[in-house]
Amino acid sequence: MALGRSDHTATLLLDGTVLVVGGSTGPCDGACQLSDSAELYNPVSRTFSLVPGTLAVARALHTATLLGDGTVLVAGGSSVGYCCNDLASAELYDPATRRFSQVQDMIQ
Repeated sequence: MALGRSDHTATLLLDGTVLVVGGSTGPCDGACQLSDSAELYNPVSRTFSLVPGTLAVARALHTATLLGDGTVLVAGGSSVGYCCNDLASAELYDPATRRFSQVQDMIQ
């Protein structure tokens, strides 16, 4: 991967590639360094490529769910240091445009 990460998600897309989103990119000793980036893994070529768009919010410990139309809903998780900063925000990844867009926040 272009960026080492933990506490990220990996979602198998309809075309066989894998979308890797967010996560922690460094040691978590007080304040974690979180990523707002995503990468696509191509299992045929065994290569990773950065997705051109970024998340609106850097996040880790979130969920990523493949929807019936092929988009991916990225929701919740934590930002800025994991504890005590839970996110209600959600974003949608569109594989056709390779971009993220914000959607309505979840109800807390």
